[in-house]
Amino acid sequence: MITADDLCTDSAFVCPERDLLHARWGRAIAIGLAAGALACAAAQATSRREGHARPETQVIDASEIRPHHATAYDVVAGRRPDFLRSRGATVALSAGDAESTERVRVLGPLVYLDGVRLGGPEHLRWIRASEVLEIRHLGAIEAAVHLGPGHESGAIMVITRRR
Repeated sequence: MITADDLCTDSAFVCPERDLLHARWGRAIAIGLAAGALACAAAQATSRREGHARPETQVIDASEIRPHHATAYDVVAGRRPDFLRSRGATVALSAGDAESTERVRVLGPLVYLDGVRLGGPEHLRWIRASEVLEIRHLGAIEAAVHLGPGHESGAIMVITRRR
């Protein structure tokens, strides 16, 4: 004798319980995908609103450097000021309990000239704009991958003609 349970195990027959379970899973997957897409769209909108540069604007090439730019700092400040923005974690300046510890933001991205680490963004003032071929900004993660830890605000890579 064939029972209702036997019919539900065979995919050729209609089984309301199985169909209900499939419908619930389908809805759950659809809701998850929609939520993920919405979260990505919101993050992209926030990123644009906060002035983050798009990937194609992470490079300043020689064609963007104008005669009134005396130093690499002038170029960056005039063309992509967000390169100079401090990002990342804060660092403790003094020891003590959490309430008395002074905190400051990381001062900005580290500057590299032809692959040699110079220091903070103020070092861009030492580089003549006329010698610059390219200035590239690396985000914190990309800088950490290529240059090692300690790049919470990313890095600015300056490539000169004398390289």
